[in-house]
Amino acid sequence: MPAFRQIVSELRPQGRLNAGPAPKSLSLEPVAQGATAIVDEELQRRHQEALVNGRTGLNALETRLIHDPEHGAANRRGREAFGISKVLLEEVDRETSRIGDTMDDRTRPAFLAMAQARRDQIAEWAARHESREREAVRLQDFNVGLESSKERAAELALLPAGDEVGAARKAARIAAEIQIGQQMVVDHLRRPGAGVSEEAIGLAVKDYTSGVHLGVIKSLVKAGDLSAAQKYVDKHGDALMSKARLDVMGDLKELGVRRDVQAFEDDLIKRGVVGEAGAAEAREKFRDRPEVRDAAVARALALGAQHKAAQAQAQHEGRVGRRDARGRRTAQARRREAELAAHHVVELPHAREARGERDVGEAEVGLLDFAVNVQGAAPPTWLQERLVRQLA
Repeated sequence: MPAFRQIVSELRPQGRLNAGPAPKSLSLEPVAQGATAIVDEELQRRHQEALVNGRTGLNALETRLIHDPEHGAANRRGREAFGISKVLLEEVDRETSRIGDTMDDRTRPAFLAMAQARRDQIAEWAARHESREREAVRLQDFNVGLESSKERAAELALLPAGDEVGAARKAARIAAEIQIGQQMVVDHLRRPGAGVSEEAIGLAVKDYTSGVHLGVIKSLVKAGDLSAAQKYVDKHGDALMSKARLDVMGDLKELGVRRDVQAFEDDLIKRGVVGEAGAAEAREKFRDRPEVRDAAVARALALGAQHKAAQAQAQHEGRVGRRDARGRRTAQARRREAELAAHHVVELPHAREARGERDVGEAEVGLLDFAVNVQGAAPPTWLQERLVRQLA
C-alpha cells in the first residue's frame, strides 16, 4: 500500500498545468468594411440620382416659365413684361422648396446650391428682358407723343384766325406745342444711360421742329390755303431743314402753277375760247411767268383739240344715227338710210363700180358698219358706195 500511495502522489500535478498553445481568434473587420463600402456606394448613387432629378426639375421649370411658346416670359412684350422678375423668382423659390422637401439631409444642401445658381441665371435674364421691354415702351411712347404734338400743331393751323388778334393767338398756341415737343426730345435723349451728346440732342430738336413746321404747311396746302402756307414758309422757313425747305418751296411753286392754270382753263371754258385763241391769251397773260405760260398754252390747245373732236363726233352721230345697247342701228338711223337711197339713182344690184385708191382714202373709217341692214346681211355694193359718198 505504501508503494501505491507513492505512485498516486507522483501522478498529482505539481505547480501549474500547461494547457499548450492558445487557438487563433477570427476577425470580422474586413466584413464590416465591405458592408460599409456597399452602403456608402448605394447612398452615393441615391444622392446622385436625387441631384439629377432635381436638375431635371429645374430645367422643366425654366422651360415652363421662360420658353413656353404660349405662356413663357420670353413672349411677354411691352408692358406685359413689367414686373416679370418678381413673378419668375417667386415661382422658382416655390418649386425649389417643393423639390428640396423630397430629399434627405445629405442631398438637400447640394440641391439648394444648384437651385440658387439657376435662380441667379433666371433673375439676370428677367432683368435684361424687362429692361429691354421698358426701353421699347419708352421709345414707343416718345414717338407717339411727338406725332401727337405734330398733329395738334397741324390742327391748330386750320382753325379760323379771324382778326390779327386771333391769328396771333393761334400762332402762340402752335409755338407752345412746339416747345412741349422740344422738351420731350431733350428729356428723352438726356435720360440716364442714353449716352447722347449735346450736339446730337440739338440736331434732334431741330429735326423735330422742322417736322412740325412741315406738317403745318402740308395741312394748309391740303386745305387749299396756299397763301397761308406761303406766309408760314416765309415766317418759319429758316427753322426747316435744308432738304425740307427745298421740297416745300418746290411743292408750293408747283401747286401755284396748277392753281393758276386751272383758273385760266376754267375761264376759257366759261367764255368758250379754246385752241389758238386761248393759247394767244395765255401767252399774253403769263408772259412774265414762263412755267405758268407754257402749261396754260398747252391746256388751251388741248381744249381746242377736244372741242374739234367733240364736234366731229356730234356730226358723225347726226349723219348716221346711233346704235342701241346691243350695237344695232336705231330706227332713226334706218330711216336716214332709206332717205339717202331714195334721193339717188338706182343701179342694178349686180352693177359694180371701179374704185381707186383716192376713193378709199376719202371714205370715213367705220361708216360701212352703219350700212349693215337689220338682219345683219351686208347691203348691196351700190348702197355702200352711195352712203360713203353721201356721208363723206
